[in-house]
Amino acid sequence: NKLGKPHLQVVRSISVGQAPNIPDTDGVNEMLAEAGPSATLKDVARGILDRLVERPELEVQVEEILFLKDCLGASLETLAMPCMLLQRNTGDVTPGGYDYLMIYTKQVNANSCPGTPGSRSRTPSVAFSRPPSWESLDANILEDFDKWDFDSFQLSEATKGSPLHFAGWKALGGFLGEEPSDVFLEMERTSRFLEAVEDMYARQDTVLYHNNVHAADVTQCVHALLLQFGFAAYFDQLSILALLLGAIVHDMGHDGRTNSYHANVCDDIALTYNDISVLENMHISKTFKLMHSDPSTNILEGFKLEHRNRLRKEMVEVVLGTDMSSHFGNVADFKTLIEKLGSDPAEWHHEPKAMSALR
Repeated sequence: NKLGKPHLQVVRSISVGQAPNIPDTDGVNEMLAEAGPSATLKDVARGILDRLVERPELEVQVEEILFLKDCLGASLETLAMPCMLLQRNTGDVTPGGYDYLMIYTKQVNANSCPGTPGSRSRTPSVAFSRPPSWESLDANILEDFDKWDFDSFQLSEATKGSPLHFAGWKALGGFLGEEPSDVFLEMERTSRFLEAVEDMYARQDTVLYHNNVHAADVTQCVHALLLQFGFAAYFDQLSILALLLGAIVHDMGHDGRTNSYHANVCDDIALTYNDISVLENMHISKTFKLMHSDPSTNILEGFKLEHRNRLRKEMVEVVLGTDMSSHFGNVADFKTLIEKLGSDPAEWHHEPKAMSALR
């Protein structure tokens, strides 16, 4: 992985025009160095205000006042952006985390995603099989989607039992485009994929936990970790896409039983996967079988071979990693990597095993 180390640094111009320029002042630089990689634009604004209130004798910096003014007109999603993501050059063939957030800001927050409230047109630009019903959603649901404490049960009620179709569409918003190109997803095919995936999940009345609401909740949580908590900075776009797609499909076809149950009764699933991560293997296998059997759902159509192969590999890793029987072993391995490489994941890119563990 050629992704370079993300650095905390000020940016004097943002081409997209969405994120305020972080002031290059001693006070702000000290605050960023102390706060660490998770500091957001909102944190910077709050730090400036706190310093002005606590130490009024200090000279007011014009850059900081202009930054505060820009923050007043910025969206909540933009203000939640970690400052370390404001860096473009990753050195990889695919855009890095900064680009993912910039695309997300442009296409979702700037209302270019078809049918979203406030967009130029409330009808999708292509004929979807069954597009998410944006008009039926309360504005607070749309605003809260990027937050860790988002209510997926409320989303399920608002979408009349189709929370995963909406959550998947919203989380993948930064990758959607009219035509597939590199790591962008064609919109109609993506909508069909999400609809088909949700149809293969059980509902709450048949499976109490591993159902479509749970899948939507996990998808939204991964999205929040990438956006609100800044984990997107450590991955390029292919890995981000693998994480989001892995979350969407990670329990597809789950019957509410455990791996041990299937192994003990020696059913067809256990025999197929030799009692090893039985359900997890089934989930990810169903995902790729779906795309191969129904071309209208094949969201990887048009991807470069090297991108498609890597995306498949990482999606398999992500889904198999949800097998709780290997949880404690994975945690122990992760602790060993921290001891070896340090606590800053930005330093881990030269170690494929470490990046796999981080995903």
